[in-house]
Amino acid sequence: MKTTIKKIGINGEGIAFEKKKPIFIPYTLPEEVIEYQITERKPNYSFGEVKKVLYPSPFRVQPECRSFKECGACTFMQVAYPTQLEYKKKLLQETLMKYAKIDPSLVDDVIASTSPLHYRNALKLPFAMKNDKLVIGMYGSNSNRFVRIDHCIIHQKRLDVIKREIVKILNAHHYKAYENANKDGLRYLVMRILESKVQVTIVGGKNDISKDCIDQIMNIEEVVSLYFSENRTKKTTNIFGKEMIHLGGVKFLNFHFKDIYATLSPRSFFQLNTAQASRLYDVVVNAVADNQECIVEAYCGVGMMSLLLANKAKKVIGIESIPEAIQNAKRNAQRNDIKNTKFMVGDAGTELVKLSAKQPIDTLVVDPPRSGLDDVMLDCIMKSDIQNIVYVSCNPATLAKNLAILQETYAITKITPVDMFSQTAHIETVVLLSHKDIEEHVKLSYEPEDKPSTHFRDATYEEIKSWVLEHYGLKVSSLYIGQVKDECGLAKRENYNKSKKKDAKVPLCPENKKEAIKAALEHFEMINDWKKMSE
Repeated sequence: MKTTIKKIGINGEGIAFEKKKPIFIPYTLPEEVIEYQITERKPNYSFGEVKKVLYPSPFRVQPECRSFKECGACTFMQVAYPTQLEYKKKLLQETLMKYAKIDPSLVDDVIASTSPLHYRNALKLPFAMKNDKLVIGMYGSNSNRFVRIDHCIIHQKRLDVIKREIVKILNAHHYKAYENANKDGLRYLVMRILESKVQVTIVGGKNDISKDCIDQIMNIEEVVSLYFSENRTKKTTNIFGKEMIHLGGVKFLNFHFKDIYATLSPRSFFQLNTAQASRLYDVVVNAVADNQECIVEAYCGVGMMSLLLANKAKKVIGIESIPEAIQNAKRNAQRNDIKNTKFMVGDAGTELVKLSAKQPIDTLVVDPPRSGLDDVMLDCIMKSDIQNIVYVSCNPATLAKNLAILQETYAITKITPVDMFSQTAHIETVVLLSHKDIEEHVKLSYEPEDKPSTHFRDATYEEIKSWVLEHYGLKVSSLYIGQVKDECGLAKRENYNKSKKKDAKVPLCPENKKEAIKAALEHFEMINDWKKMSE
């Protein structure tokens, strides 16, 4: 079949249309004419595979990676770098508009990377057996198909070389990949390189790494730290096990970042792109005013941002759920003689509730996981009198959904995307929000509850219409929404189901559209389970 690609999708795939239904076709660009075949059909969309590019985009380039399609991680590898940035900005604008009705003009140009290749300072790759030898690689996108990767052009060059040296040493000692049956073997190789110093962690079932093997790995010039992590859990999203066994070298990776002398343990998070992390943190620091009383950083990791903000306030408090990261943060504060910081272990939302009840917070900095801010955190923010928020996000969709709620009380003043992940569709975004009217906002007290409270707002009619169209493919009118809200006992805006003509016949909402509207009301938590209500 033949088609023209119309736009880019959120995962970097091209999107064509067949009878108004989208077809997602990886490794294609807008305006390209291609031959393709359908690989999977869904009720409202399909997946396709490109067979031949008949008329390529002028922005298409030859991918430098030999495993480009097999691996599937770098979905923009075939796109010229300046165009990658344009696509990312447009995707961010569309997502913010779709979920939060944010004016696209608020989004700045993407801060480009000076090194779009060989930028990653860390890797976490699984082991497998190929031809009775231990190899390393990745699982193909959305599959269990293992792809051997000896060279990766987004990893820093020395990291890539040392990875191969370690695999060679492990093969010389006849180590095998992990098997669930006997809970033995090697599962993952985890490495991080900073300032030409490498921290290595081998994850496996049993710690049977011999002294000779340890010595050979430690003899690699840049390797300064070696750990083994026992992980025998059959199915887990966590690479590391509970126990971390120090095998050789130093216990912590020491390095300089901007003006901070820092240490990292193997579990602790640090940005994967050191150069772009410096630019990202500059955006955050510049967004925060001087001479503040209290700044709180939620999801603070090893405290890098808190330490960089220390001269902006009398007190900076960091919150993180991983104990080892907080230990690193406290050690980093001591090493840099920064005395106005405090770091605590705990859930970010729960701890912020406690802090907000005790003291005013001038600025809140949040850098949550891809899932975004949870209900406890959102509820706390909306009930507090926090004046400014700096929201750092790696997921435009969850960012937009959170901003849709925060906009009730906060005005968005600046949106700055940063290209942390070149060759992929991912983008890091910094959003600055300021309280709309801090003097009139009333701070509410917090009372402990068995179940966390959740902040929800009534969705607008336009949001309900958009949700129904997206999920049910139906167009509904304000009249129909008003009728369904009446039926559910919800307050609605006046005159939505009244005609201007006297004695006019008012059309009743069809059953299929009524069902879709009730589903939307449940989605926005304006009603409980509507199916049970109708029984």
